[in-house]
Amino acid sequence: MNNKDVNQENKKRMFTIGYEVPGHSKDLICIRDGKSLMDADFLLIAPKQLYSLRSDSDYEAVSLFEKEIEDFLKYGKNIFVFLSEKVSYGEFDNYSFLPINMGALTSAKGERINFSGNSIFTEFYKAFKKSHLNYQLYVEKTDGSNPSEVIFTGTDQSKILGAVYKVEKGNIVTLPYLNHNYYKQFSGWTDDAQKFGDRLKGCLLSIDKQLSEKTEKTPTPEWSDQEEFSLTKAIEIEEEIQKNNHKIEELNLKNNELNKKLAKANGLKDLLFEQGTPLENAVINALNRLGYDAKNHRDGECEFDVLGSCPENYRFIGECEGKDKKAIEISKIRQLSDNLIQAYENKIVDEMPFGILFGNPERLNDPKKRTVDFTQQCKKVATINKIALVKTVDLFAVVKYLDENEDELFKQACRQAIFDGRGKQVKFPEIPAMTSRVFGFAP
Repeated sequence: MNNKDVNQENKKRMFTIGYEVPGHSKDLICIRDGKSLMDADFLLIAPKQLYSLRSDSDYEAVSLFEKEIEDFLKYGKNIFVFLSEKVSYGEFDNYSFLPINMGALTSAKGERINFSGNSIFTEFYKAFKKSHLNYQLYVEKTDGSNPSEVIFTGTDQSKILGAVYKVEKGNIVTLPYLNHNYYKQFSGWTDDAQKFGDRLKGCLLSIDKQLSEKTEKTPTPEWSDQEEFSLTKAIEIEEEIQKNNHKIEELNLKNNELNKKLAKANGLKDLLFEQGTPLENAVINALNRLGYDAKNHRDGECEFDVLGSCPENYRFIGECEGKDKKAIEISKIRQLSDNLIQAYENKIVDEMPFGILFGNPERLNDPKKRTVDFTQQCKKVATINKIALVKTVDLFAVVKYLDENEDELFKQACRQAIFDGRGKQVKFPEIPAMTSRVFGFAP
């Protein structure tokens, strides 16, 4: 590279959004200002705070920003994105501005970063790996996510911490977050801060240049598509590609249906680790497999997690509760007791139903390592009010067996166990020839 080329590279303009590069404060812009991104040669964005802008008053600014991001890439420019933690704002999150689907985004912090060895990023990695480079978010590929060239991963290589996504004529370059503890003083930036900022900008300039050189090919002019310039071999290849694309489309449709079936089949696993509505849905699904007629009940006045009946002609009301690290407490059983009275008073049921509390204690732990279930207070109130206590882990074990075996007698025995369990913790019948296959213990 001659001196003229070096000077042109150094004159390249960087805009930063959500991240102030020490010594380069003039490059920091706010998208509320409506400043055009096209004045920049490349962008550096840390998305953490971006979608605090999703108010009605910022609608125009956000719309312009998203449009200019797309135009920026169409023009062949590069956008660097420091992967800061994901923040959701209603239906949006702080990565919604990107015109690509990177995959599933998970906020998680760590420092162990594996580098692919891609020579374009070597300078950046060597400069910051020891003291500044960490991660706040990782990406996992999903169906429909954009293809990428992976540059950085966690120790689990399916967790992507940095990658290059080709978009239009430009690139979106995601990078692990770069932390620094430099703050602008009244007198300006310190020498160390300035050196850090200069080195960062220099690394980004180098990456930008090398990525641009890889794609500096003249776009195919429209006139070259005229029939007189057509190449027989190229036409044959295009036809083959079209056939393959059609097959891919058919396979994608089949996979979409299979994924729906897979999600439904795996829904029972929610009994092991979920809470709230997902746990309610899993409990209802499990009860219906046991032969109950169970559903949610919401009529504007009454809301019950589960309202059910069974072939033995009794009705019940159920409540579901999951706890991250603790036992199921008395508050939920108090709510269930109130619901039983409310259901009878409002004539939702003809006779007083009994209650079932479905609990998922220590839901984030391996079931084999859980040591608590329902608190003593909870058990005492259950005894007084004749409420059955069911651990959803136990419910999973019996329904897993029934998912793989048609056994009407076992279903009936499970329903009887729940009915006989009023006032105590339910103990399901032993699973036929399956005890060793479900967690290594019988419910």
